[in-house]
Amino acid sequence: KVQRKINKYDYPLRQITDLCGARVITQTVDQVKAVCRCIEERFAIDRENSLDVSMRLKPAEFGYRSVHYIVSFRSDTFITPYGTVPVPRALIEPEPLKAEIQVRTLLEHAWADFAHDTVYKNSFCVPNRLQREFASLAASLERTDASFSRIKDELKSYAEHYDAYM
Repeated sequence: KVQRKINKYDYPLRQITDLCGARVITQTVDQVKAVCRCIEERFAIDRENSLDVSMRLKPAEFGYRSVHYIVSFRSDTFITPYGTVPVPRALIEPEPLKAEIQVRTLLEHAWADFAHDTVYKNSFCVPNRLQREFASLAASLERTDASFSRIKDELKSYAEHYDAYM
């Protein structure tokens, strides 16, 4: 990336927002929200460069959905549920180095993985009818994600009130 965009950066290590990255893939949209809360509680978020990509979609559009955070460490210690972990000074001084964390459901990931190579990274323009079919597939997967979440919630409620159902 640095080689491709050599003229864009004066000091690439401090300017590139995705020196490293991670992708968290969850089963449900509710789990995506929980992971996002965890990231926001534990990292400094570069709001200018972070985004919920699905917010770019108009109400009648369907396509790529994922939450992208550009993060850095807040201080020289990182707090986890299991204790604190020391953060090397080189990662936070003179300015914090940045990383990208993407969060999406398994179905969002399947769609994005297929789309990346077949639609966005090819050498020709994809015909409109195939773009429409691809958007239709995204809509179907979005509905399926919602169904998985609803089923999971209803099963949880059923388990919590099992005696009443019997």
